[in-house]
Amino acid sequence: MKYFKKRMGIDKQILGVLYYTFLLKDATIFVNFFKKVVDNVNLKLHKKLFLGLRKLIKDFFQPIFQRLLVVGVFFNVVGKIGVSGNAKKRRYFFFFGKHSITNREMRLHKKKSFIWTPTGVLGFSFLIFF
Repeated sequence: MKYFKKRMGIDKQILGVLYYTFLLKDATIFVNFFKKVVDNVNLKLHKKLFLGLRKLIKDFFQPIFQRLLVVGVFFNVVGKIGVSGNAKKRRYFFFFGKHSITNREMRLHKKKSFIWTPTGVLGFSFLIFF
């Protein structure tokens, strides 16, 4: 939470966006917001942004998943994360709770999108299981 407050001043905004994303079980709300945030952040801080998001969901939202009727969350980013030049593509992902795509008893909302950076394109997906 300190990172979002110190670097970008969006501490309350990201909490509200994540809360309504989990409450309405609509991944497009978070994806649209997150694309704008990543566009405004310096290239070298992308990895810290993803780590801060992971910590935020783990600390604030995982304990109230049952109240929000969310079973699990999966976040995946593929591309040149936080590097420039001729660098190898990386994959960063995290998940909390149950996250099975093949399970017929769980429903999910999936949103894939792209983020254009000066060094290339980051592809990311966000899945909510309920």
